[in-house]
Amino acid sequence: VLPLVEFYLEEGLSESEAIRLLESPSDDNDSSWTQNIDSNVQSMRLDESSPRPDPFSARIISYDGSSSDDLVPVIANRASLRALDISNVIICRYPKPLGVRFYRNLLPDVQVTACPHCHKIFHVDDYESSLLEKGFCPFCRVSADSNEDLESL
Repeated sequence: VLPLVEFYLEEGLSESEAIRLLESPSDDNDSSWTQNIDSNVQSMRLDESSPRPDPFSARIISYDGSSSDDLVPVIANRASLRALDISNVIICRYPKPLGVRFYRNLLPDVQVTACPHCHKIFHVDDYESSLLEKGFCPFCRVSADSNEDLESL
């Protein structure tokens, strides 16, 4: 079981723009807190009135599990893509007509990776141990040498 949630792009948002937004530095220095420095006092005030939009957390909080009708896909807009950490996102690029699929790792402590050939997602330890012991992906059985050829492209 992997801690991943697939998300879809907002209407009008291209895959290339989404990848650019994910790779851009996040806006952590915006107006979520203010600092005041006087001669004798330093203070910091957190602005909790405008929390960042996180469609993943909102979906988990609102899900009660009573019916499958509650299962609607997570739609990511530009603001939520900018707020995501790229290290917690798996991007699988499939051949046409499938295109690109995006997944968010909800538990960053659990490291996951995708095979560059079959795009199956594994725990990093399982994937790397298969590459080291057997020399190939545990699903598609493409050799580790082919993975190195892909990385050099």
